[in-house]
Amino acid sequence: MKKQNFENFGNAIFSQLKDYEELNLTFSMEDSLFLRFNEGKSRQVTDVTQGSVHFTYQENNRTFKYQMPYTADVNLNLKRAENALNICREKTKTLPKDSFQVPMENLGESEEIFKGKLPTLEEVTNTLFSKTKGLDFVGCLAMGEQIRANMNSKGQQHWFESENFQIDYSFFTAGQKALKGLYAGREWNSEKFGEQLDLAKAEIEVLKRPEKKLSRGKYKVYLAPAALSEVVDMISWGGVSYSALKRGHCAFKMIHDGKMDFSPKFNLMEDFGLGLTPKFNERGELAPSKLTLVEEGKLENLLINSRTAKEYGIDSNGAGSHEGMRSSRVKTGELKKDEILKTIGNGIYISNLHYLNWSDVQKGRLTGMTRYACFWVENGQVVAPIADLRFDESLYNIFGSNLESVTEFGEIIPHVGSYDQRSLGGKEVPGMIIKDFHFTL
Repeated sequence: MKKQNFENFGNAIFSQLKDYEELNLTFSMEDSLFLRFNEGKSRQVTDVTQGSVHFTYQENNRTFKYQMPYTADVNLNLKRAENALNICREKTKTLPKDSFQVPMENLGESEEIFKGKLPTLEEVTNTLFSKTKGLDFVGCLAMGEQIRANMNSKGQQHWFESENFQIDYSFFTAGQKALKGLYAGREWNSEKFGEQLDLAKAEIEVLKRPEKKLSRGKYKVYLAPAALSEVVDMISWGGVSYSALKRGHCAFKMIHDGKMDFSPKFNLMEDFGLGLTPKFNERGELAPSKLTLVEEGKLENLLINSRTAKEYGIDSNGAGSHEGMRSSRVKTGELKKDEILKTIGNGIYISNLHYLNWSDVQKGRLTGMTRYACFWVENGQVVAPIADLRFDESLYNIFGSNLESVTEFGEIIPHVGSYDQRSLGGKEVPGMIIKDFHFTL
């Protein structure tokens, strides 16, 4: 997909607008290779090239949204777009006026291109299957080019392009205990990936030990980056949204109201310098390259989109429509990797979490379960895998009074969803040692 093709497409549609009409176009495209594998064999190899255009049409304080596929056939695209524009015009007539509609404007131009060094399929399979021969190993590779672009009838233009790969995989034991891993980036390194698989195979041997069942109660835990990532994802479910705050379902309400603080060790920000997703949102509004949300335990900002800004008479900071984090980063600390087990002492090494949900969102309480390779640690040594546990904890304990240490390293964890298309976005997170983590069953 060439940038000029999309510009030509947009300009052709904008030329058909009347003076009182506004139109915003958001474009998504991917050219991806998918490989699904299990038991050391390739099971499915698929190439997917697809694109779509999202229309946001505004007229007389009314808004209508429409989506159409975008193909390599220029004439077909234009024909579909003309039909889409007519549908927008007709449907908009039936809608009520929107008091908080934000007029479109020219917010400038931007371009970000992140080229990668992607492997051949043979390079991937050689490493995968030589390292996992004889093991129950399952997962999916997705790699290729992803594009997001935006134009509106006022003249703004944005372009984001990224070449990347991700291998989302799991090892299983005969007892159906699992260890999950992710290798992702823009530059493939077979040696590095092989080392990661070797470390995983060593952990699998520990998973084969008899399972330890723990009683409910409070334990010292280490949240590995993948586990902490799940908690950070929950914060995007209203935690840092100004609109959610005003509507009464914001997990950061107590810190916003000055009733609670986080630990000075906890720092959270949006950092688009990670290159995981574009700075522009669906309206083409540019977010700051970096935006501090929590600094040394103090709330500095919530995410505010332009619609929320108009509704409450405040300034927008370029957030998306859902006011969730798109490229978050939790700052690292001082705990070294080789000191993690010693620092746990007696407690639980948590590799991953799942089934997270709010148990009391206004108090920042969430519940969830341990997942995959989680281990009981005794006297600084891994002893045994644990039976699954459910927890119910407060963000103000996790990131507040019970936060003891933050690792000096972080891991970049991209979103790996591929329901309609490959996802963009993700986060960089460290690991954390937390005392008195509450498990309910």
